[in-house]
Amino acid sequence: MRPRIKRVFHVAFTVCLGLVIIEPMTAANASLYQTNLQLQLEQGNTASYPGTGNAWYDISGSSRVVTDTGTAATFTSGSPSYFTFNGSSSLFVGTNGGSGWGLGNDFTVAAWIKTTSTGGGSDHWTLAPIVTAETAGLANDWGFGINPSGKIAFGTGGSSDVTTPGSTSVNTGSWVFVAATRVKSSTQVKLYVNGIADDTATLSNGSNALTSQANLEIGSNTDTNPHFSGAMGGIYAYSSALSDAQVLQDYQATAGAYGYTAATSVTTALATAPVYRIVDTITATLSPSGSDGYVSFLANGKAIPGCKKVASSSGIATCLWKPSTHTASTISARLTPGVSYFTSSSGSVTAFVKARATTR
Repeated sequence: MRPRIKRVFHVAFTVCLGLVIIEPMTAANASLYQTNLQLQLEQGNTASYPGTGNAWYDISGSSRVVTDTGTAATFTSGSPSYFTFNGSSSLFVGTNGGSGWGLGNDFTVAAWIKTTSTGGGSDHWTLAPIVTAETAGLANDWGFGINPSGKIAFGTGGSSDVTTPGSTSVNTGSWVFVAATRVKSSTQVKLYVNGIADDTATLSNGSNALTSQANLEIGSNTDTNPHFSGAMGGIYAYSSALSDAQVLQDYQATAGAYGYTAATSVTTALATAPVYRIVDTITATLSPSGSDGYVSFLANGKAIPGCKKVASSSGIATCLWKPSTHTASTISARLTPGVSYFTSSSGSVTAFVKARATTR
């Protein structure tokens, strides 16, 4: 009997010589979120860093400049381009980092980092600093960096100092997108790793007006003078607390430059035309070639045993399926990218399962 094909989920299907091919739609990349963007530093853009010199130019439209005032961070041009901080004296400084920088009391800071190091302490002024606006002593300041456990942390000062840590290690030696948001009225701080919320906390001093900081610093702070050791890519700051979706958008918009190649579609094929109670191999090939992701295989809407969230190897995931009916069965493949770079996609097809040619 000729296989019967049905279109579902706006997916294209082809049947040829017993092969069922599923081609889900491709998810689109994002662009950097723009509303309230106050600082955008991109080493890979010559308008932001021309390749030489100590000045790193903001291309958000605010026309600010941060300057390498210590031992020059080493610039590497490529994909991605980045600065390497030496852990002892490399730093960039933007003068008047408080209200003059337009971040205000509700803000977001984010950065691409690659490091294996940790901070010297758990308080915000002792972290391995990423982006900070610190002032010596008890003051209405703040710091964002890495704690001794290798997690990101964010804290604010005032009559007391309070710091909240994340839960995911970021000192992995790989590129990681980290972000923090702060809201004065709710005293809420949220931390993000690779676009996903990693920690949410309310700080007991979170209603302080953060007005004491003199400078915005990248890779250091003026309080106890710790330094970041490792590489930094793009740096971003907003004068509002971005939502989860907006932080994820920024991650999606920039992740491709830092080596994240997530699967965006999957082509799935049956080895043979399906036969009742005969094991068939379903092979899912992820695209782009060799990209990472997980595939869940379903028959008639139910997960095939042993085939839930199968990790791909070199861009291939397989499932052994033994049809349990003689009738038409809807076979589905759902792709979940290995990183949250793109949204998930799925596709399905209806194929007739033949009776076995011989009896037991």
